Amino acid sequence: WLPTGRNSSHNTAHSAASNSDLGILLQTSCSAKRFSDRNLIPPPLRSLFLLFVLVWPVVAVSQQFERKELDMRRASEPPVIDGLLEDEVWLTAPVARNFVMLNPGNGPSERPSQKSEVRMLFDDEFLYIGARMFDAHPDSILTEYTPRDVYNRNHDWFGIFINPYNDGISDFNFRVTSAGVQSDSRNTVDGEDQGWNTVWYSEVRIDELGWIVEMAIPYQSLRFAEDGPTSWGLNMLRYIRRKREEYSWNFIDKSVGTYVQQCGLMNGMVGIEPPVRLSFLPYLSGYMNDYQGQTDYSYRLGLDMKYGINESFTLDATLVPDFGQVPFDDQQLNLSPFELQFEENRPFFNEGVDLFSKGDLFYSRRIGGAPNNVTNAQASDTTLQPSIPEFTQLYNAVKLSGRTGGNLGIGVFNAVTANNYQEFTDPISGARESVLIEPLTNYNILVFDQRLNRNSSLSLVNTSVLRNGDAHDALVTGLVTDLMNKKNSWRLNQEYIMSQRFFTDSVDRGFRISNRLSRIKGNFRFELGQELMTDRYDINDLGFLRRANRSSYLAKTSYQIFQPQGWFIRYELTAYTQYDQLFEPNVFNDYDYGLEYFFITKKFLAIGGGWNSKPVGSHDYFEPRTPGMYWKRPKRDSFYGWFSTDYRRPFALDMRFRRRFWHGYDFAFQSITIEPRYRFSDHFTLVTELERERNTGDIGWATFDQGAAVFGRRDRENTRLEVRGIFVFNEVSSLNLNIRYLWTTVDYTNFYSLDDQGGLEERAFADQLDLNFTSWNVDLKYSWWFAPASELVVLYRNALLDLNDRTQQSLSDNISGLFELPQAHNFSVRFTYFLDYNSVFRRSRSRKS
Repeated sequence: WLPTGRNSSHNTAHSAASNSDLGILLQTSCSAKRFSDRNLIPPPLRSLFLLFVLVWPVVAVSQQFERKELDMRRASEPPVIDGLLEDEVWLTAPVARNFVMLNPGNGPSERPSQKSEVRMLFDDEFLYIGARMFDAHPDSILTEYTPRDVYNRNHDWFGIFINPYNDGISDFNFRVTSAGVQSDSRNTVDGEDQGWNTVWYSEVRIDELGWIVEMAIPYQSLRFAEDGPTSWGLNMLRYIRRKREEYSWNFIDKSVGTYVQQCGLMNGMVGIEPPVRLSFLPYLSGYMNDYQGQTDYSYRLGLDMKYGINESFTLDATLVPDFGQVPFDDQQLNLSPFELQFEENRPFFNEGVDLFSKGDLFYSRRIGGAPNNVTNAQASDTTLQPSIPEFTQLYNAVKLSGRTGGNLGIGVFNAVTANNYQEFTDPISGARESVLIEPLTNYNILVFDQRLNRNSSLSLVNTSVLRNGDAHDALVTGLVTDLMNKKNSWRLNQEYIMSQRFFTDSVDRGFRISNRLSRIKGNFRFELGQELMTDRYDINDLGFLRRANRSSYLAKTSYQIFQPQGWFIRYELTAYTQYDQLFEPNVFNDYDYGLEYFFITKKFLAIGGGWNSKPVGSHDYFEPRTPGMYWKRPKRDSFYGWFSTDYRRPFALDMRFRRRFWHGYDFAFQSITIEPRYRFSDHFTLVTELERERNTGDIGWATFDQGAAVFGRRDRENTRLEVRGIFVFNEVSSLNLNIRYLWTTVDYTNFYSLDDQGGLEERAFADQLDLNFTSWNVDLKYSWWFAPASELVVLYRNALLDLNDRTQQSLSDNISGLFELPQAHNFSVRFTYFLDYNSVFRRSRSRKS
């Protein structure tokens, strides 16, 4: 057997629901007998988990929430979107009133001095919203400017959330701040898709009565059927920043996490013809790169396209994509046996991927990222120096997604990457040799997601990676269920996944089974979790898995409040325990338990922290990087805490600390992070983050010596400084500065061999293994949204990376040595222009001032 060190994802499901019966039916699971026979579960929890594995819910009709209704009317003529509400047509509009508090309390009515009134109309092309937010002190309304799609800063905002299918699944969200900045996103049961962008219009004014926002949302920015529901789902939110209060039109019970389902209704949406949903986003980008006095220039042309095949399904495509202006990854020195996971910053892979995230089988950075040597290619001459490409060329990528009238979600994703070659150079002659390390590859995802009674789903997910030539292919298939009872008080998540990797003469197959039962409503909640992974389970061709070969059992309980009590607006207390074994062989791996706390005071001081203990240590089968060997880690305790002050004040401070120590070892870890931020004006904010970590006497794998693992005792220090400044000129243009400096040193003092019982025996080792790693990045970016969904971006970048063995130098020596290295300067300009079929080929009836 081989304990595969590949990558494990924790699925934590936090929702909300009630104290009533589960409404579940017990059936015999095909896997129950095997898991009970394996005796994997600790005796105190064995009977409880055996019952849990047998559970399978039969879901009844979803809970019906009380819903307000607004009877819509047609506009006799389109209002002018100028933020004034002076058009006579607004006098004929129905008015939505009587908002109720969502935060910090839940249910109280809004103050008479700060009431909200929203008028709505529609015609053949637009939905019109005119919102009046009364305020007795309009001069106190906060108006911080932010870049587009950034809300919830030091400003008020108003948002409208529309669900044309009234299915409790997906909302189209449109928010406008009191500074006039737009933000749009899509809400799904899987979370908020903030990468979604569309075209709509808004204007804001502050007057003696408070502030006003007028909005015009074209139908091409929504999805609906011509013969679909005439009552659309509707909710509206108003946020008052200086009081940090949030109000909703339709009451939302915070103790139930199904916010999307707790909406009101807008009736009478009839006689509307769905428009052609076809848009193009062509781009032109130019680059100037300078390195050691050598300058080269390049340019790229490409196109993104979005086409509504029908009222339900949308096709997204990117042709010859350019990701040259994507932010740098936060590089760090990785001493663990597991791969690092980085955020996805490419817009195409962030928007509309909620369906493809089912089962956590899709890690988009596999596509067009840093190439892997999947062909196991080597240079013919071992003295040649390798040069690894920075990324793999992506030819194209396509997404097709939507839902049928029966609430069956269908998603298809496909991408093709080019052949990737690694170049080897002779250091003397300069002769070059190229070898293929990653062939032409097709990545595909197919998802079917059937919604059940508005609050549950059954999903089938299939991912495939097909490579040209003899390199291995991969196939992963999963069944994912997310089931809730009719009162939304209990939730059961189950995942059954099989991975297959096809080599020229063999097939590797692995399995993963995950069950999670949660009480998700009310103040008191709990969760039971089980995860089983075989040693050959591997989804890393298109997914991300840090490690496999695992049998894990989790129990968690928590208590939280939803109404202010005493000094606190909110608090949550959590206790948990987790037990891990290897799946094959059936041996102990790890056991821990802990407590966590979180408070927000009425002065808006947020405080959190926790304690975690491993009372019997652990058997680490992955750190040795050797089949059959493990390191017996000692008992460990750790403490952490943090606090965050009120962001409404010009100066705010965040601090985090962590302390960890091992019993019986002269080893301690401590870290502290200080993050002050200062808002100089409504236009300019500066944030500085300084982190300092120190590991004294840390022990871990260092290298191999004649095939045997060598462990080392080492002192590790880490210093990280980040500076983030933003100057927002107005609601459509901004200047961002990001500076990141990271310095990590690893200084070895002693070396050890690993015995058969997981113990360490001191040994001599003469090789130099000390490490000094430094990373420096600068991004200076100007963004101008010069037209709807059209942007001009000017970007300057400077990057440095250094790795050596000079661990004894000072901070000043490290910085000066870093800037003596050759530097890469990158300057780029990117121009994108949005073209919509309806705007180009049809004359709009709206009047925009």
